[in-house]
Amino acid sequence: MGSFQGKLKRWLWQKYEKRITLGLWNKRGIANFLLLPLSKLYYALYKLHLVFKKVPYKRKDIFVICVGNVTVGGSGKTPIVLELMSYLLKYNIQAAFVTTGYGASLLREGNFPVVKVNSSKHSHREVGDEALLLARIAPTYISRSRSLGISHAADDGATVVILDDGLQDNIVKDYTILVINADVGFGNGLLLPAGPLREPLERGVAKADIVIILNGSIPSALEGLHSLIQQVRATSNDIEIISARIKPKEITKTQFKKSYIGLAGIAYPKRFFSLARIACFDIAEEYIFPDHHQYTISELNEIYSIATHKKCAVLTTTKDFARIPSAYHTMTEVFEIETDLDFSRLGINVLLQSCKQA
Repeated sequence: MGSFQGKLKRWLWQKYEKRITLGLWNKRGIANFLLLPLSKLYYALYKLHLVFKKVPYKRKDIFVICVGNVTVGGSGKTPIVLELMSYLLKYNIQAAFVTTGYGASLLREGNFPVVKVNSSKHSHREVGDEALLLARIAPTYISRSRSLGISHAADDGATVVILDDGLQDNIVKDYTILVINADVGFGNGLLLPAGPLREPLERGVAKADIVIILNGSIPSALEGLHSLIQQVRATSNDIEIISARIKPKEITKTQFKKSYIGLAGIAYPKRFFSLARIACFDIAEEYIFPDHHQYTISELNEIYSIATHKKCAVLTTTKDFARIPSAYHTMTEVFEIETDLDFSRLGINVLLQSCKQA
């Protein structure tokens, strides 16, 4: 970012992100119409992929929970999978995470079809930032093949696996949670690339045992909450729907007296900045990068130099913190979030009983 190319890249990303999330995918215009043939091709290839897989993968000695979504971008799955795991561990259930390890170099090099993540040994470049977060609380396996990850987890003694994403994968799930981001909803309701949907809404809802709609970072999103519930209900009258709110974790009094440079390289940065400001954090300047961005030393040096000049600390997300070298940690504070979800409610109790029997 210290170079012209770095600044140009960040500027282009911010323009692209804004145009896609606030423009193209939130309307049905000429551009969307022109992209519809590609959307049909995308969905045809997706269904063909499932046909070639033929028999869905299922291992009988392990209970599979999937936490997924029907749209691209951040839906808020990560806090839910972390809280769900904590809930299961409280009841001494032998559970593990399985994820694809986005950007993991160990998988990309092809030497390791499955990696059991060691948070004290592996780096975010080797296993991915999300996998590092998950591995802090439970055994975590990354693999391009979720079925292979499940198999390794079961061989290591897990009786329950939580899939972080994987709703569209050809794996038999015992319990599926569909997560919806109330801040963005379903956009224009079209399939990729004309819209944000990975698959038709009715297909995604049909796979789910429960739908969780996360809201709270944008006040206007509450107005659309009822509309989202109606859209889900239109596909299924029987599906259980729970509305939950994302909120900040504990905040110290000293944090209210500081100014911050906000740094986010996540799928939906608007939620991070909005929640921080709702929590009364003074964000003097925002730096937004692509999701899972690998920060360079020049980028970080410029940001932290600005923070030093303005006498600010750097405020970032838990995922970004995992990608920032330890040399910068003393000037960095993490804005942690959680949900107000009660996992003892209704369908979750059934889930717990099923897990105990797995």
